[in-house]
Amino acid sequence: MRLAKQMLGDDKAAIADIAEATGYGSETAFGRAVKRRTGATPAAWQSLNRPA
Repeated sequence: MRLAKQMLGDDKAAIADIAEATGYGSETAFGRAVKRRTGATPAAWQSLNRPA
């Protein structure tokens, strides 16, 4: 999940690509895991954690 959070901080990375790179079988499974760990969807986490 640490790698996923880092990759979500990169606004050029597509969520589907991050899911695949971190070993999730689907974008849906990745989304559920991120939401369970962070309380936010991957898109919301990505928006909130973009570099200024």
